[in-house]
Amino acid sequence: VTAYMAGQLSKDEWAEYEEDLIEGFSQFGKIIHHWFVKKDEKDICADPGNLFIEYETKEEAEKAMDGMQGRIYDERTITLY
Repeated sequence: VTAYMAGQLSKDEWAEYEEDLIEGFSQFGKIIHHWFVKKDEKDICADPGNLFIEYETKEEAEKAMDGMQGRIYDERTITLY
């Protein structure tokens, strides 16, 4: 699951939001790994500010996609793809 926050998250915002966002996404299944793309990570085909979340199963990821898509967090829309 890739989460994109409208306006993208800066490093400081990510530090502030991480616990809340992961708690929200974890209600749909077991998160194996998550990472935030930073500005200096140029070899990743993703924009800085994107959040990637890996679930234990595809079904859990699909539930998260359905459950979190379009939610508003701190006046920002969560867009998943």
